[in-house]
Amino acid sequence: MIDAILHIADTTAFSEDDPMPQGATKTNGNQALIYWRGKALPDGERITVLASRRYTGKGKAQRLFDHVQGNTGLTATYTSVHSIAPVTRTDEDGNEHTVTPPFAFGMLSEHPYSWEPTLEEMQQAAKQKLITAIDEFGDRVKAGTSATEREGWTLKAIASKELLAGGEAEAMLQIEADRKGITVEEIAQRVLAKAGDYAAITILCAVLRSDTSKAIDAAQSQVEIDAALHGAFERASAEADAMGIGFPHPTHQ
Repeated sequence: MIDAILHIADTTAFSEDDPMPQGATKTNGNQALIYWRGKALPDGERITVLASRRYTGKGKAQRLFDHVQGNTGLTATYTSVHSIAPVTRTDEDGNEHTVTPPFAFGMLSEHPYSWEPTLEEMQQAAKQKLITAIDEFGDRVKAGTSATEREGWTLKAIASKELLAGGEAEAMLQIEADRKGITVEEIAQRVLAKAGDYAAITILCAVLRSDTSKAIDAAQSQVEIDAALHGAFERASAEADAMGIGFPHPTHQ
């Protein structure tokens, strides 16, 4: 049996004679999400499989939802049907209560494991956990800055290099220097220092993903996979701590 989270972009494309796949269903307008279980995945252009895994009993449903939640693109599609935005309601006494809906919209009943997941499934799950941790790390690095600011980082770094090489000061650097009451050269030096730190963090993430993915591929059991993840997170934590930024260290689930 296979468990899957399906997205239907247009439910009107189905009919009584040609019904949608059956399962726990959440709709929003003409869109639908379905938590489905069956022998063979539904296919066709009308259906998008957001996540799927061979059913292995308790815990499988949560791992499917974790997979979707760990991917920005999948989450965007998923939340277009099942909103997880906080909802504020007022009770009969006039008190407001804000509740955040759970990410999981519904799932089928689960039974104890009837068989163990395959090595490939365990490896895929470990790689997803790795990517999720790296994404969380990136979010910490970017915390407190707007997308607009981040878009200007590269331009500021280029302008700073040109200035310190004897070029003229770009307006963006001069404005920031004037507002902070320091020289434009000092601003350029600060920008390049931060750019260097960010480059080091980017390299850390790339090396971590590459090296750990290779170790996971070489692993022959869940114990070896866990050891590969643990070693990678320990190494990343030490390097991230040296930069003053903690690296998330998820436990095995």
